[in-house]
Amino acid sequence: EIVQRRITCDVRTVMFESLIKQDIAFFDGTMTGQLTSRMTNDVAAVVQPVRQIMNTFLTAILRLIGGLFMCLLTSWKLTVLAATMIGPVVYLTGVYAKWSKQVN
Repeated sequence: EIVQRRITCDVRTVMFESLIKQDIAFFDGTMTGQLTSRMTNDVAAVVQPVRQIMNTFLTAILRLIGGLFMCLLTSWKLTVLAATMIGPVVYLTGVYAKWSKQVN
């Protein structure tokens, strides 16, 4: 939550600095309410995907750590055996991704 708010604040600061650099003629033709509404909506549109990605990433990391802990708690030998399969699966996924790009 703190990181997300910081990103929002940074984006708003950059947008405001860009807005301040505009010519006076720009402000003559545009109403203040329209600018405020547009900036609010644009910041929300930019920050929303970042928030969702961060939430998904955090959830995935917590599940990975929890799953690893449960596996180690159940059987460390089985956990090591399962971990040896990670490399080949990642390799095969890369090969499939390259093949899929060529097909499409």
